[in-house]
Amino acid sequence: LAFVLERETKQLIATAALVTEDLINHNRLKEKVEIKGAFCLGNCTQAVSVNVNEVTYSVAPDTVQDFFTKEILTQIEL
Repeated sequence: LAFVLERETKQLIATAALVTEDLINHNRLKEKVEIKGAFCLGNCTQAVSVNVNEVTYSVAPDTVQDFFTKEILTQIEL
């Protein structure tokens, strides 16, 4: 499973990426989840844009954990 974080403000991305990396490590998913950076996903007016299997979501630092649980963990065979 690969997902892409859109490049917007450095602090939002850094926070979301750190939380996401922590969630990946906590759930022991390093071999199953890949994070890639992107310059534009065409959703610049939202928070951090995340693309999962070609579906774009807006994720803020305070919604990363809920997003991860609903959109990432549900698509991975644990």
